[in-house]
Amino acid sequence: CQPLGLAILEELSLLEALKQTPHTLYRSFDFLDDQGRLLMRSSYGMGEGPYPYALAIEPHLMDHLLAKNLSSYSHVVLRHESDFRDLTVDSSGVTAIYGRGGETRQVLARVLVGDDGRHSRVRELAHIPGTVESYRDSYLGGSLLLPEDLASLTPAVRESACRYFLGPRSIFFFFSVSERRRFFLVLLPERNREKFFSKGVEAVLEKLDRHVPGFAEIARKNGLDKAEDFVELSVWKVDLERWCADGVVLLGDAAHAMNPHVAQGRNQAMDDAPRSGSGPCPGPSVGPSCPPGSPSPL
Repeated sequence: CQPLGLAILEELSLLEALKQTPHTLYRSFDFLDDQGRLLMRSSYGMGEGPYPYALAIEPHLMDHLLAKNLSSYSHVVLRHESDFRDLTVDSSGVTAIYGRGGETRQVLARVLVGDDGRHSRVRELAHIPGTVESYRDSYLGGSLLLPEDLASLTPAVRESACRYFLGPRSIFFFFSVSERRRFFLVLLPERNREKFFSKGVEAVLEKLDRHVPGFAEIARKNGLDKAEDFVELSVWKVDLERWCADGVVLLGDAAHAMNPHVAQGRNQAMDDAPRSGSGPCPGPSVGPSCPPGSPSPL
């Protein structure tokens, strides 16, 4: 969670609860070349904001924290295990049609907020124009659980530094989200798995191990021994003419997708939300069809 998101969580009285959840606190992160030489250090303390740090946390733990907070409000109903299917707009408001428990159901609201990601079904059904397309490259990633005996690990794996290793057509991002949990992302040029793994998974692990000694051993112990064990994270361009339509407002990646390695998607969505209560519709152009109370321009 970046400083932008921390400020919003503080407003919601959730920051202290977040700090009680397993996490890693970062005051800076490093960019290094493919030889491990420092290119740049970005420090959160260089600004004038009240939060000179970021908190890295496993996404599902953040989801649980937010859901628990929402469920504490008497006027909020969480409909888990539901799939959004359609919407209709008339003088009475917006009707969201969804499936749950094998049944088709619906709910009426004044405004429907679509924070449903880069492949937004809300955006599609609202016919909001713009460019939505995948970039040429994507990322492969994974989550690694470290053994309880941390002393047995190499310093590069054990330490909680946040590091980007950059080279020609190469990005490797390795970081900690808790004492025993590490995440990584590696650039997949042209989204070509066959070429990327042409010399085998072991060759890929050994290459990454040169950046973070001990990485390969931990990856093997976590079952990353086949190409399909690496999760692909696509990178999408979402460039819309506006972020709203009749009765609909978009937030987060549904309105402006973020590259996964910058760790900003959730923060930007949280920043969008408070703006949805006042001002005109945001985005490059403001159409007359936007609902009252749409987000103000960013």
